[in-house]
Amino acid sequence: MNRFSKTLLTVATATTLGFGAAGTAQADALATSILQLDPLSFNNNLSPGVAGAILINGVNITVLGFNQNASASATLNGTTNAVTVPSGIGTDIQPQCVGGGALNAPCPGSPAPDGRLTNNVFGVFSTAFGDPKAPSVSSADQNEAGSPVANVLGIGVPPTPAKVEASAITSLKGGGSGAANTQNGVVAQFQFRMTTTGKIDILFDAKAYLEAFTTVGRPNEFAQASYSTSFTLTGPDITTFNWQPNGTGPRALASGTVILDPFSLNDTIASSGPAGGTHLPPGETLGTKRTGSFQAETPTLTANTIYTLDARMTALSNATSVPEPATLGLLGIALLGLGVTLRRRTTS
Repeated sequence: MNRFSKTLLTVATATTLGFGAAGTAQADALATSILQLDPLSFNNNLSPGVAGAILINGVNITVLGFNQNASASATLNGTTNAVTVPSGIGTDIQPQCVGGGALNAPCPGSPAPDGRLTNNVFGVFSTAFGDPKAPSVSSADQNEAGSPVANVLGIGVPPTPAKVEASAITSLKGGGSGAANTQNGVVAQFQFRMTTTGKIDILFDAKAYLEAFTTVGRPNEFAQASYSTSFTLTGPDITTFNWQPNGTGPRALASGTVILDPFSLNDTIASSGPAGGTHLPPGETLGTKRTGSFQAETPTLTANTIYTLDARMTALSNATSVPEPATLGLLGIALLGLGVTLRRRTTS
């Protein structure tokens, strides 16, 4: 074999071992979305900015209908686990989880589960804790318990505010694609008749976390995490009340008033190549859930009038990690050189 042939073979081997290995390891991507409202209650309004006791069905209002529904789904490299609860009172969907190959680790029920994915733990996946790490995983978890109005179909006796929680995690180690979607929608819907004229206060404490990460220098990586929260009240005699907490503090709505709104519960963040890196919402600390208290007042509601209140919440994550074209191109050139070398050896 001549010196030129040896050089081509050396380049081909080095490229296969070096760039090929990089292509196998690939860049990593992570998207985390967690949102927990606990406790959540609808309360009597005593005066501007001051809330009284939780509403009690049959005392302050008459609840004519109450419904909750929820869904959770997780997808990883084409495999999906999903559950939908179309109607119910209090729903707790077990984590819908995909990952870890044959053992399905670290999903719940696997031989080596990750404790952060345990039902209703809503643990943080973050670069602060060494994520993403093998194996890749996609998981969605959901929980709704209690009622923001006491004594509704046996819920909240004694008065127990609601708990509404959702998480969506997509963590890719070594490439692939995944997504998680939790429509905790709490879609909780109340249809009620006021027994006295007055306002209602919506109160809750929130824990929230968003993070998106892709490896720096990789152009074909993408991660996105988002959550949303809204409260909408409609009735024949009011302008629609629509509160979507956005972190802008006290303010007047088109209908109603916001008293406390410390940070946004309607947000989307993303990280993509080649810049990559870890992205968080403004004011969030890496690896730590933000906490705060929220409050808004409805407009004045009239006695003996029927109103409908919808509360919705979602958490979503998605990420992709694919081979770099440049890496594959170099590998192809190297293999072509190796082929030329071998043909020359055959004909010489």
